[in-house]
Order: sequence, then structure tokens, then C-alpha cells
Amino acid sequence: MRKPEKQAPKVEELHSNFDQQWVTEIREYEVITFLMGGGVEPYEADPITTVRAAEIKGLLRYWWRAIRGGTSKGNLGQMREREAEIWGWSGDAKKGLGQSAVQLEVEVISPGIEVSSIKTHKGLVSIAHWSSPYSYVAFPLQKTNYKVRKGTRFRLRIRYPKHLKSSLQPEVEAALWAWETFGGVGARTRRGFGALKRIDDNASYPARDQVESWLRGKMMQGRWPNSVPHLEPQIPLAITDFSKDAFQVWRELILCLKNFRQARYPGRQPNRPGRSKWPEPDEIRRLAGRWFKYHKPVHPVRKFPRGQMGLPIVFHFKDKGEPPDTILQGAHHDRWASRLILKPLPCHGGFVGLVAVLGGPDQPPGGWKLTQGVNKRVDAKLHPHEAQQIEPLHRLGNETDVLQAFVKFVSERNCQW
Repeated sequence: MRKPEKQAPKVEELHSNFDQQWVTEIREYEVITFLMGGGVEPYEADPITTVRAAEIKGLLRYWWRAIRGGTSKGNLGQMREREAEIWGWSGDAKKGLGQSAVQLEVEVISPGIEVSSIKTHKGLVSIAHWSSPYSYVAFPLQKTNYKVRKGTRFRLRIRYPKHLKSSLQPEVEAALWAWETFGGVGARTRRGFGALKRIDDNASYPARDQVESWLRGKMMQGRWPNSVPHLEPQIPLAITDFSKDAFQVWRELILCLKNFRQARYPGRQPNRPGRSKWPEPDEIRRLAGRWFKYHKPVHPVRKFPRGQMGLPIVFHFKDKGEPPDTILQGAHHDRWASRLILKPLPCHGGFVGLVAVLGGPDQPPGGWKLTQGVNKRVDAKLHPHEAQQIEPLHRLGNETDVLQAFVKFVSERNCQW
């Protein structure tokens, strides 16, 4: 006589067994600035999924290195082994490190609304238009029809095996905090796009006058591999004034950056800016042997200090007889990510502006070079006597580190010269 087959477990039982084996945490977020990009094409929104789990996994991997990579004592191989144990590794399958111990799921609560224009004194314009208060950080959109989003909300579910809780929980929570605080979703998060606010019941933010001590207290001492950008308690920080409007805080930070990087002398006419207070344009004129009759090179410094703020930088000359567009980039790579972060940061009752400089390499591998209009290796690092001859740096104590100078500018000068 045939024995009856064993009855398959019910779906409810399977879920119960699964839950018993895994730690599950659910966090909800609101994007408090414009969301740029997030799709396959750079700067273009994903047409299907506004926020993707794969994107967040990559971001958490990066921010884990930034906040926990110092436990490797400077050993790059050791850091990568631990990273692979937590977040997975698509490298050598023989090492058994291919699958991530951490699983992520994203549920988009609201995709937000598409924003194609904003109102300025010039009427309705794109956010990349010169009259837009966001144009200085939205320039990648100038020659595209891509839109941004506003009001996106999503739920993130994080799971990892319960038997690994003691070893994984501090690593995952540290990465989540660093990503939520200094990162975001989509493109150009270091300039404030895609900034996040956690909105679930377990969200916790400091009082406005305790933000800096809260930030530094969450970071840890360590020794990171030389090539790894990182968060440590000593990094330069500036916290700006409180507001209940995240966009107002963000606009003020963008204005600070614009005023610092585009510092100019008064022009020959009230409505036209004059010469740059920075040395790069005059040095390009010298190297190219070309200049407009009123723009003969006069700056005594022959370096490119703003190259410390991230690459590439395109120098555009408008007047007849000036050099063609010239690009400052890395000697071996055209791009080099900026270590400067600026964004609105949630606190009790509203937001403050955060300016932070990641620790890590202060120049791209091999240094800097000019391309297109001029082809030449150049230098961006300054000596004290050179900083003394650059007015924006001289007014900030002859600071030779341009990123540190910007932090001082935000802290001491209220973003005005």
C-alpha cells in the first residue's frame, strides 16, 4: 500500500521559519532635495524604478569603507576581505565571497513629482538655467532635457542572518548612518541632490546646537588604506544656520560655493564681473600665449589650486583672442571625485547646512594636467607665500588647502566677501 505523501508546509509556516533565521529592519526615507538621475543613463531618472536596491547596495558599500575601513589598519587587502564578507564580491568565486550577507529590498512609497522648471526673475526656467539658484550645481543638465524629481519617498528593508547579528549589526548600522548623513540617492549627492531624511518611528536627530558634536561622536578613529576617502572625527566641518526649509538651506550652501569658487574683482561696468581672483585663467593665458587686450596675464601665482576641489574643471573664455576651452583633469584619469560634501542635514525641528571634507588623497593619481586648449602637466598644491598672493586664501589666513579654506569661508564669513 502506497504511503501518503508528506504534506508541504503552508506559506505562513515558510514565512515564520524565514523570519526566525533573519534579522529584518525597515527604514523609511524622504528625499528632501531634488533627485537627479538614478537611471541607466547618467543624470536621467530611472523610467521604471525611482530608487533601486542595487544602487543603495553600492552606496552602502562605499560608505562602509568610509566609516569602517579604518579597522583594517591601512591594509587594503584586509579591508576588501571584510567588505566582501558583508556586502558580497563578484571577484574570485573560489574564495566563497560572492554572495552578500546583507539583502536589501526597496519599496517606492511615492515617486514624487517631475520638475522641469522653476520660477525665477526670468520667469519659468530649468533648474540648470543661469538664473536658477541651483544652476551652479545642476550644470550637467544644461544640454539635456532630463528632469528632476521632488518629494520622493521610499521604504528600505534590510535583512541579514540572525546568527551573524553580533558581527554584522554594527557594520550595517554604521554604513547606513554614514550614507543617510553624508550621502543620498541619484547623481551629484556630494552637492546636495538626493539628500535624505529618515521618517520612520525610529528616526533620531540631534538638536540644532549639538549637530557637530553628534557627527564627530559617530565617527571613529582608525587607519585607512591610502586610496580610500574616509570619515574620521578630525575632518573639517562647518554647520550653517537653522531653517525649517531644506531647500532654503541648500540654496545658501550653493551660493557659498559659487561665491568662493567664482570670486572676482569689480568689472569695468557694473553689470559685468571683472577678472578672477584665482590664478588659473591667467596661467592658461600664459601657457596658450593668447589673451584679450584687457586681460593680459597679471596674476603672480602660476598654479591651479581649485583643482583640489574635484575634476574635471572646464575653463571657458568668452572674449575674442582668448584661449579655447581648456580642461583641468587628472594626469591618469579625467575624473577625480571631490572630497567636498555640502547638503541640508535634518535636526530637531528643521535643517542645518552641512559642509564636510572627507579624509583621503589630496590629489589624483599622478597629479593634474591640462588638455584641449593647452596640453601640459600642472600643479595645484600651494606654498604659504603663494596662498598669500591669492586674495580668497589670503583673507582666510593664507590657507594653502583650498577645501579647508572653503570650510573657513562658510564658518567665518557667512558666504560673503
